[in-house]
Amino acid sequence: MKILIIGGTAFIGYHVVQELHQSGQHEVILFNRGTRKRDIPPGVRLIEGDRFQIDQHQAEFADLKPDVVLHMVPIGEEDTKWVMETFRGITSRIVAISSCDVYRAYGKLIGSETGAPESMPLTEDSPLRQTLYPYQHQENSPEILKKYDKILVEQLVMNDEHITGTILRLPVVYGERDYQHRMYHYLKRMADNRPAILINEHHANWRMSRAYVKDVAHAICLAITSDTASSRIYNVAETHALTEHEWIQRIAELVGWNGDIITLPDVILPVEKGFMPEQHMIIDSTRIRSELQYSEQTPPANAYQQTITWEQANPPANVDEEQWVARYEEEDHI
Repeated sequence: MKILIIGGTAFIGYHVVQELHQSGQHEVILFNRGTRKRDIPPGVRLIEGDRFQIDQHQAEFADLKPDVVLHMVPIGEEDTKWVMETFRGITSRIVAISSCDVYRAYGKLIGSETGAPESMPLTEDSPLRQTLYPYQHQENSPEILKKYDKILVEQLVMNDEHITGTILRLPVVYGERDYQHRMYHYLKRMADNRPAILINEHHANWRMSRAYVKDVAHAICLAITSDTASSRIYNVAETHALTEHEWIQRIAELVGWNGDIITLPDVILPVEKGFMPEQHMIIDSTRIRSELQYSEQTPPANAYQQTITWEQANPPANVDEEQWVARYEEEDHI
């Protein structure tokens, strides 16, 4: 199979490319800006270009005639239109990476939707957000996020008259190369031998589905290579959604941190603005497990340990130690 990947060298896409390449069964071509060439396996071709000017490469794509196009980084309506128009008549299927932030429950989690919390778990047929552009009013939000909405991406991909679509809705993804460093917030405190981690009591009990990056990559590879995935939408998530307290505890056990996890009421430690932990985000992944025979390829303990090892070796750039000292002083005061 000839597979063209838009992106493919950052976080999740990197691991997708590794799995496809290691299988030895597919011709893989990447389209991106070429800023991470050293991360591209030998034999994988790179077409350098800007995804916001993807139409300029239409003739080259037409010569390639990829069987499937994987779009790792769709943002919203405008950029997805360019992709669909560019590949019309060139490929028969596009697989697009979406997010569980399309659900109405997510809107309630961030306060953009009103009403009682949604019931859990969320299936692919659960109600979607009614309020579009979930990040447009966030303070200091990058310009690109003001146009972000995976709902619009999904509508364009799934409703195209000429190209068949497949959508994968991802949860919080952790693992090697995570540029959001989702474990660092807690690992830093543990590495600094803090006696306790303080957390709001509602946040501590909040459940959010997660998945390890190599398992997510495997799910994406199954969707790319299976005809069954045509015209289908799939949730991807671990079968058990941990509470935030359980997430911290698992990390602590693996790094040998023996401090206390202390839960505090709102009057002492309020939750962050724009976060409503009464709304859980528990994702049901039954469909992809049943239709594509998806299952996790990495034992949970290994997934956590590999993530921790990578995070310890690759802390975020420009860590402000003075800011961390100020946080610790505030926590000590509490």
